[in-house]
Amino acid sequence: MEEIIKISAVAVIGAVCAILIKQYRPELTVFVQLAGFIAVLSVGTVTVTKVISYCENVFSQEIIDVGYLSLLIKALAIAIVSKFAGEICRDSGNNVLGFGVDLIAKAAILLLTLPMLKNLADVTSGLLKG
Repeated sequence: MEEIIKISAVAVIGAVCAILIKQYRPELTVFVQLAGFIAVLSVGTVTVTKVISYCENVFSQEIIDVGYLSLLIKALAIAIVSKFAGEICRDSGNNVLGFGVDLIAKAAILLLTLPMLKNLADVTSGLLKG
């Protein structure tokens, strides 16, 4: 709970700074937003660390292949980076570029998860035949 309050406070401060900068130097707004995003990420690393630790515990019980954890983390990283890049594009007035980033990111996540989906289909097929 405390972490969310800290993250929210940092985000609000970053947003207010971006609004203030936009009035006087609009070309610097993107950089202020980027700095705010980095600040939010640095405050939020504790939460992300807890999530990764929990996932490692779940995957270490050998119910699910540990390799899927790396796929999950890679997909999450793709989603986060592309969301950030897409929003910067949209904030800059380039909606088409933002859409392009989102579209390619979704395709990259799908490509990343295809081996897992194939494995799931093989297991399901084996259960239906067996």
